[in-house]
Amino acid sequence: MCVANGFLMMVKDAFQDFGWVEELIIQDCDILSLPAQVFAHFGDLNSLIIEGGSMDAMVADTFYGLNVNKMSSAVTPKGEFILRNTEIIGGSLPYGGLFTQSNVSTIILDNIHLSSLRTDTFYNNLKLTNLSISYNALTSIPDNLFIQSQSLQFVRIYGIPWCVHAALSDLYLMSSAITSLWKEI
Repeated sequence: MCVANGFLMMVKDAFQDFGWVEELIIQDCDILSLPAQVFAHFGDLNSLIIEGGSMDAMVADTFYGLNVNKMSSAVTPKGEFILRNTEIIGGSLPYGGLFTQSNVSTIILDNIHLSSLRTDTFYNNLKLTNLSISYNALTSIPDNLFIQSQSLQFVRIYGIPWCVHAALSDLYLMSSAITSLWKEI
């Protein structure tokens, strides 16, 4: 695929006949293209980790057909979707980018240069229990971000300057988002 610090351009059938794989790790690649359904041939994955490098040209259906979940056949069932230390070119996930991950347990979006989150980013992650959005350039957390997150137990938001030095209004917005989460539980 790519050598460390190399470029990677994926096509839709890049992972054809990979249905037997339970965990996928892509490290230190500058991914130039993530087309629709590029991970669909995996079917179920216990863990998807992309770390280092960068990601460009991701579309809403990039993860369509992929089911990240706690696989009982895995030695350690994880159900984790991790993007870490990877620059998301453009600063945001595509609209609906995580909609197809309704069975994921853990989402980690740490240090991926996110500058914004849409209200519906985690809308369909119904089994999400653990979320980390640390060390990003987020300027705010939208109201009702966790409205559908009835299983959510842990939210980690470290390394975001305004979270540490927040004005009272920012603290109110953050507590409002968390309060809406607890009202749903």
